[in-house]
This record gives sequence, structure tokens and C-alpha cells, in this order.
Amino acid sequence: MMNSAKTSQIQRLRDEFHLELVAIKDWWGTCAIDEEYGGFAGEVSNEGVPRQDAKKGAVLNARILWFFSEASLCLNDKEAKDLAHRAYDVLKSQFTDKVHGGLFWSIEPDGAVLEPKKQTYAQAFGIYAYCAYYKLTGDIEVLDSAKTLFDIIETRCTDRDNNGYHEALSQNWAPLDDVRLSEFDSNFPFSMNTHLHVLEAYTELQKHAPSEAVRTALVNLIHIHEDKILHEDGAYCRLFFDRNWNDYSNEISHGHDIEASWLIHEACLAVDDPVLAAQLQKKILKLADTCFETGFANREYVYNETEINGPIDKTSIWWVQAEAIVGFLNSYEMCGKVEHLSAVFTIWDFTKRHHIDHEYGEWRWSALVDGAAKIRPYKCGMWKAPYHNGRSMIHGIRLIDKIQKHHTQQTITELHSESSFNRRGQRA
Repeated sequence: MMNSAKTSQIQRLRDEFHLELVAIKDWWGTCAIDEEYGGFAGEVSNEGVPRQDAKKGAVLNARILWFFSEASLCLNDKEAKDLAHRAYDVLKSQFTDKVHGGLFWSIEPDGAVLEPKKQTYAQAFGIYAYCAYYKLTGDIEVLDSAKTLFDIIETRCTDRDNNGYHEALSQNWAPLDDVRLSEFDSNFPFSMNTHLHVLEAYTELQKHAPSEAVRTALVNLIHIHEDKILHEDGAYCRLFFDRNWNDYSNEISHGHDIEASWLIHEACLAVDDPVLAAQLQKKILKLADTCFETGFANREYVYNETEINGPIDKTSIWWVQAEAIVGFLNSYEMCGKVEHLSAVFTIWDFTKRHHIDHEYGEWRWSALVDGAAKIRPYKCGMWKAPYHNGRSMIHGIRLIDKIQKHHTQQTITELHSESSFNRRGQRA
């Protein structure tokens, strides 16, 4: 049972998450609006200035839609709901391929299609965003859009022979030579990152539109992670593979490992299979434990990545800290490891001091302690949305509520037991 000091500390953490969620919502609702062409800017500088010629990405827009939908629900905020409507209109009208189906990768600022390729990762985030927006609005057409993208992924993006999901295809779903998500990724047919976010999307779809087809695909994805992506000892996730699932990873990504730990746990809960959940629990906790021991190791933050048999990249990246907060809260809620809860407090304190920009708002890409050279020149862009940090605050609040509820129930049970013991003693 948590003592009164820890109970007070975790409530204060919840209060700070709530305040930061409001701050993130306010920044994106003010600085990221595209006043000229509508929707949201493709890029905004660290000082909050939109770049008018920046391309707009499907993943960025879907993440914005997800964020404002979930933030509106969490905060009971009408402004966030209006901004979710804005993001939804753009995703449906400008990113949706009305001829071949699916979501384009990117568009010009004025809405013209720029990169028409179909990245499976982007289709998954479309499902994720539509599910959140459906939860907010109750609009069945939105849920139908999520189901349509599910059907597209299962019919177009699935490699049935090798039981995996293609990285990318052309506009009309033909093979591509270059399937990378970005210039920073390796060019392999299968990746951990894409499979993780398809799993994430299917988890939400199963919650809001449960079906045997979605459940079967989600169970299969859980097993892909268990059998193919997790290293044999379960300590970390392998990142890149050929079509036969041979491993070509060069690094261990600590942020992806801790993110995978809680997303796989969410997937197990969504399929409602106690046997599968029990089977995966040890592996989920092994991922969290290894990240704690090697990526965090009682420092102030989680390292970016470690080369296999090589050096450690000690940079603090904003999304890694955001995922570590959720991942360690989740592992604490699962097994009660106090050191994981303590890590959350430590990482959050570091984030407040070195990532959150108290002058211009939002979170810096990398921490102040890493030097200005490593901080990218934007806070909104193709790979920076209110998704990781916004989700960290939203899920952090939800997990703290679960922890507090469990703590209250445990206290009541213990008080009841003590009372029963005293009554027995008196009767004796």
C-alpha cells in the first residue's frame, strides 16, 4: 500500500499532467493553425512561427485529430472538439484517395497531392485517429472510415505468405523499391515500428467496433511481436527484417521498447483473452524492466538508443521520455514495482526542466543538456505532433486514476480486515 506521502505525490503528478495537457492543447490550437489554406501548418518553428511552404503529412494530421479528440474528452473542452472537427475535415477531404482508397503520404500546403504513396503506417494512424474522433462524436460514418482502412490494410498491405505487413506501396498499391518511413530508417520490407502501430490501431478499433475479423488480426499481431519482433530473451525489440523475418537491426531503441511494453499490454486487454494476457505479462514486464535497467539505470532520463555491441546514444529525445512516463506507470500498475513509479517522477522532473519550453511553449525535440545543435528547428513537423507528449499526459492521467482506485480499494480491504480481526478479538 502507498503511504500518505506517496499518495500526495502521485496526486500532484496527476495535477501537473492535467495542466501540461491544457498547455499542449493551447499551443497547437494557437501556433499550428494554417490561416491561409485551412487545417494545420505542416511545420512550426521552435519560436511558434508557421512555415508557409512546408508540406503536410498524413501522420501529422491524423495524430493532431487523435490528440484533439482525446484531449476534448479528457478535459471536457469544446475548443479542442472544434479543433478535432478541423483536423477531421482535412484528413477526409485532402488526404483520402477517392480513386484507389487509403491515405496519401503528404500534400502541398494548398492541399494538392505531393507524395501519393501508401505507407501502411499512415493507414494505421488513420484508423487510430478515426476511432478517437468516433469516441468524441458518435458519428457512425467516422467508424465506417476506420473499418474501411482496416479492410484496406488487410487486403492490400498484408504479406500473407510471410505473415507480416508491407511497409509501403504505390498510390495504386503496387510494390515500391524504397519503402522507408523517413530518411533516418533502414529500407527493409518489415519493421517493428509499422507493426507496432498497426497493433495500436487495431487495439482501438477492437475497443470501439469489435468484430471477429479485427480480433483475429490483433491476436495475430500480438503473436508476431511475441515470436518475431521480441528478441529471444524478451529483453528488447528487433527493428528491421527481410521478408523471411531475418533480423537486420543495428540498434536497440529504448523508447520503442518501453512504448511496445504498454501497447502490447493494451492489445491483450482489448482481445479479452486472460490466457494470452497471462502468457504475455512476463514478456511485457521484461521489456519494461530491461528499459529501466539499461536505458534508464537510475539516471534522470531514458537514453535514445544503444548500438548492438556498440556505443550508447545518450541524447534525450522528447518522445522517448513521454513513452517512458506511460510505460513505467503501466508496469507499476501491473506489478507494483515502486522503482518504476520513482522513475516516472524523475523523468517528469527532467522533462519539465529540459524539454518543456517555458518561454515559447510545447516540448523541445531534444533536451537542453544535449546542446542547441541537436535540437531540431521545429516543434510541429512531419515527425513531431501532439501525439507522444499529449498521449503521455492523457494516458498518464488515466493510469494514475487506476492506481488511485486500486489503492483506495486496497485500503478499504485492509481496514475491513483489521476491523474484522478486532471484532474477532473482542468476541474471543
